[in-house]
Amino acid sequence: MTENDEMSGKPNPKNPGTDTGNLPEQEKSNPVLIAVCCIIIAVGLAILFIGPRVGFLAGTCGQDEIPMTFTNMDAPTYAMSLLYEFGEPEPAAPPPMPHMIDYPLRKDTIDALLARAQVNGSDKSIIGMYEFPGSCLLLVNTGENVTEILAINDSIRTVTLVPYNVGSRQHGYGEPAYSLPLPSNTSAGNTDAALGWWPMTAEIHKPPVYLLSTGTTDTIRQIDPVLPGTVNVTCPLYIVNKTRTDTFHSTKGTEEFSVTTTGTFYVLYGQRVEHVTYDSAITNSSGWKICFDRMGITMNGPAAELRHTVKLSRSSERVLIGYLGVTGPFIQIPETLGSSTVQWISRDGAGCSC
Repeated sequence: MTENDEMSGKPNPKNPGTDTGNLPEQEKSNPVLIAVCCIIIAVGLAILFIGPRVGFLAGTCGQDEIPMTFTNMDAPTYAMSLLYEFGEPEPAAPPPMPHMIDYPLRKDTIDALLARAQVNGSDKSIIGMYEFPGSCLLLVNTGENVTEILAINDSIRTVTLVPYNVGSRQHGYGEPAYSLPLPSNTSAGNTDAALGWWPMTAEIHKPPVYLLSTGTTDTIRQIDPVLPGTVNVTCPLYIVNKTRTDTFHSTKGTEEFSVTTTGTFYVLYGQRVEHVTYDSAITNSSGWKICFDRMGITMNGPAAELRHTVKLSRSSERVLIGYLGVTGPFIQIPETLGSSTVQWISRDGAGCSC
């Protein structure tokens, strides 16, 4: 027997793994590892299924957008318009009009017209410009009135248009009418006055209840721009202003915060919404922080949709408010639209972060 043969039958101290036998320590550790794994799995399942009811979860993250859409299945008519509601006769069909051009698209041309007419204007005050063959018609907000600048070849003239008040209506602006949070209602297309939603958490982690008061004001005015031509032909342009204010109060009556959305729609009756301007105002009591204030316009065919989203936070509380306002060429402002509110508790109190 060689030396290698003698060594092959002995355990190698440098490579104990070559021994296929079970050591006493390994036999004792296997049941312990299995028990630890079972405990970890059991705790995980408890947190997953029972945790929300016993307070294991301190909160959750909430979305930063509220999806809002509007689909009107009814064909718009004069009888369903605010003109009819205000007792205004249906206007005669206006002559075919080119689409209004916004200031940024013809900035150089518009600036030259303003200089020639000696009228002050800015990107916020300029309503828009119509281009006709051989002429341009520019409309500019100048205080309470609208100034029309009409350029025909080398001549230029200005006309002061005084808006005519068609009608106005107001709803709300009284005592708080809604209690938040409300039962969850997230069915498609539902954007009623207020929606409350929060993830299933322990009672102590649910958002506090707020009282919501809502007020809306709709005002319609009319101007009659003079069109180029040998005869003073005019075209009615309606200025539709819609303002909505949502105010949140504590159950003790203290005002927590208020969000006001204002949209002004310039409507060529029966044809399309030509231009939209918008603004917002937010007030908040001590402790509340405005995370963001977003506004934007979507042109949906001949109609225009104004969307306003505001997110506020206080400690670990988060409140997201979304508003959708729609106006179409028949000057309809659907009453079924309003604001949606999403409310949740964050995992931490790090300001606007989740």
